[in-house]
Amino acid sequence: MEPPHQAFVELNIVAAMVTIWKQRNRMTFDDKVPDLNQRKDMVQFQVEVTSRLSKGPSNRNTHDISILSFWNLSLRPRQAPKIKSCTWVPPVNNIINANTDGAACGNHGPSGIGATFKNSQK
Repeated sequence: MEPPHQAFVELNIVAAMVTIWKQRNRMTFDDKVPDLNQRKDMVQFQVEVTSRLSKGPSNRNTHDISILSFWNLSLRPRQAPKIKSCTWVPPVNNIINANTDGAACGNHGPSGIGATFKNSQK
């Protein structure tokens, strides 16, 4: 189980435990008879509070969506990446600048490489 899912499950277990604890106190100290529908509403409320307090985004995969829709919770999109501008400064005379980059998908997966060579002239 991925960490965000694990945390969500753990928090919902805590929410259910809080609800059970509150119900036990009502039965013990107030002599109130438990109402199953009211308990389900309390668990749902605790899950909603937990969801609002959670800072983690949803991954928008089918597993996340199915969990969130089961609890009637909304998706929390990821924060947009920050865009940084950069500029290229040509090298001084008689110098060649080499810029390279590469990427691989896994240890033995598809890979690629790129390179550019520039001198001081544009």
